[in-house]
Amino acid sequence: METNSIYNSQDIFKRMAAIHNEIEAHRESIELLYDAIDNNKFVAMTPYAPRMVKYSRIGISERRFQCTLRHLNIQIKLLEKELATLIKYMMNEAAA
Repeated sequence: METNSIYNSQDIFKRMAAIHNEIEAHRESIELLYDAIDNNKFVAMTPYAPRMVKYSRIGISERRFQCTLRHLNIQIKLLEKELATLIKYMMNEAAA
């Protein structure tokens, strides 16, 4: 039983690390979106310039930007909730 608990703990720690990486990637994507929509310095750089057409200031692109931003924020909240649940599980597991 103890060995199974150790493997579960390792799996949980791996998932927690993956969640941290995903949250960081989503936050970086949000920053890039804001930079693109605000015509910040990143827009002129080569890797992001083709994507500017997708997020220009015309009406449909503004709605697409808002939808993408809302989706990323929802994903972050879900990942944070999963992380909190894993932490709570680990604390209960340690107390048992």
